[in-house]
Amino acid sequence: MKTYIFLDIDGTLTKDISSWKKVHDEIGSREAAKLNHKQWIVDQDARNWVDNDLKILNGRGVTAKDVDTMLDIEHINYLFGAKSFVYMLQNLIEGLNIAEIHLISGAIYPYAKAVAKDLYIDPSNTHFHHLQYVNRYTAYIRDWKWEHDRTKTFKNKGEVVEQFKGRHNNVIAIGNGINDIDMFKKADIAIGVNIRKEDLKRILPHLDILFTSREGVFPHTLLDYLKGVMSI
Repeated sequence: MKTYIFLDIDGTLTKDISSWKKVHDEIGSREAAKLNHKQWIVDQDARNWVDNDLKILNGRGVTAKDVDTMLDIEHINYLFGAKSFVYMLQNLIEGLNIAEIHLISGAIYPYAKAVAKDLYIDPSNTHFHHLQYVNRYTAYIRDWKWEHDRTKTFKNKGEVVEQFKGRHNNVIAIGNGINDIDMFKKADIAIGVNIRKEDLKRILPHLDILFTSREGVFPHTLLDYLKGVMSI
């Protein structure tokens, strides 16, 4: 049996709980973002959530360079031990019969791409909300705006995970937030990492196991747990 591992980014591998929140805090649009988040909880369609967030960014003239600077994508703040966890997991691919390691995240696209590059994850094994900062000409006026390619994205993470489930496949999902619930529901093994208290009530019923560590640190015992589970 082959195992597919799906890793969330924000708050699971990085210290930033939400890269979107970081941008909204920088541009003073936190209240508008909160309303959008409440709407997402109602309709559960992450594509609409991204579209509405981009309206905020475009309305405030936020450029691609602005986002890169706000998120400091050249120096992403990972949880201590998170990068080494992924590297060690990659070294164990053959020994543990791991088919593929995937990143799946609603993190803002430039940030998510930078994490994939840092962790040497094959681009074909990444599942993000694809955004572009596109040059458009209207009445001979150049207009740069963020655009969202809905054809290359997902309604929820569970949609993606379900594609990899099968008679001879085992899917492990690792995450930390309420937008991981659909992924947890579909996975064969759902693992929570450093979940914040306000999310516990909604997430715990869907988890097989929860790992916690001190603030800013990735739980080192998770790798041993995976070795035990996948060697059975």
